[in-house]
Amino acid sequence: MKTLFIAAVAATMLSGAPSFAKVSSLGGTRIEITAVEKQKSFILSMTQLGVDAVNVKLENADGEQLTGENVKGADVFRKKYNMSNLAEGTYYLTLTKSNIRTVQPIVVTDRAVEIVETGAQTQFTPTFNMTADHKIDVNAMFAGYVQAQVKIYDNTNTVVFEKTLNDVFTLHQRFNVSALQPGAYTMQVSTPTESYYYSFSK
Repeated sequence: MKTLFIAAVAATMLSGAPSFAKVSSLGGTRIEITAVEKQKSFILSMTQLGVDAVNVKLENADGEQLTGENVKGADVFRKKYNMSNLAEGTYYLTLTKSNIRTVQPIVVTDRAVEIVETGAQTQFTPTFNMTADHKIDVNAMFAGYVQAQVKIYDNTNTVVFEKTLNDVFTLHQRFNVSALQPGAYTMQVSTPTESYYYSFSK
């Protein structure tokens, strides 16, 4: 089923009158997602892409990726996604540009595709910056209030630092790693649904 779906996505846009369109912005890029009337398909249009690539992926409710690509080097991107070979249910179109990400639910019914008007969630994935005196600034914005956990692993995968932050919506915190022994480390910032990693050396 996945192979048929990806082949259909790669086809050129077919005729069909667009119906509901959801318009939003992602880091300066204009995003328009349009359900096609009387077809189990939708059109993704992006303009003002800029120099940063936009990662596009479509997943099912189990988190299985059905298709994905990086869009860059073009002023306009327009593509039709044929969902007719997929089972009824909710799918998730994720668009990521730099450290900004938006997730748009798309519902496949027995006859059509519905773009959930109020369902998109935008969040800022963490950014990491190491200062000259070995302090790491972490900045992030999550989709809601979550429990965030920060861990640092050494090169043997042993946890050398751990901190739990409850009910976090935005994270702006500096972590002093100057006391760590020289070597390679990985910082992990995780929520109940996502994990982000930053590798550094001291």
